[in-house]
Amino acid sequence: MAELLCVPLKKSTDVDIVKPLKNLIHSTYNTGDLNEDFTEAINELSRLRTNAIWKVFDKSSSLDVLYSYYDQLVSLESKIPPQEVQIPFKWKDAFVKGILFGGRFSVTVSSLAYERMCILFNMAALQSTIAAQQPLDTEDSLKLAAKMFQYGPQRKARSYSGCDEEWCSAYLYVIKSEMRTYVEEVTNILVELN
Repeated sequence: MAELLCVPLKKSTDVDIVKPLKNLIHSTYNTGDLNEDFTEAINELSRLRTNAIWKVFDKSSSLDVLYSYYDQLVSLESKIPPQEVQIPFKWKDAFVKGILFGGRFSVTVSSLAYERMCILFNMAALQSTIAAQQPLDTEDSLKLAAKMFQYGPQRKARSYSGCDEEWCSAYLYVIKSEMRTYVEEVTNILVELN
């Protein structure tokens, strides 16, 4: 049987998002009349990011964590002026050969959109990994693999503004190629069984 292509995950580093967000919210939104404390919500966002970048290696629940963090980033972008966010998000390249733990090249950008796109990339990478690891011998595993290849994060990305349509199209092309391979494999198995 042919091995299926899976995309490697991007790796990130821990970033203090609590202090910059607290300062930004305090300086922009807190007035004398409104002095809410958003500390707990910001701490929860920080915990969610930590889980999204480190628990992604535990594939059982990591897609849900990635989706939750992605949704929170989109929500945050709609509430806080993106140009005001000064949090240096550092991500390593996923496509460097010969490196066991992450890429050799890294990019640091102070942008929520950059963070969101890196999380979106990892959603696609994790889904391709889960799909590629499915055995072809049971109906349930075939259904799960097909679901992972069909329902990619491009649907989620398209539901929000700012998605790079070219990236989504390239991702769809790879996924469709993988689906064709699965269909051919299943067809061959069914022919052999009959």
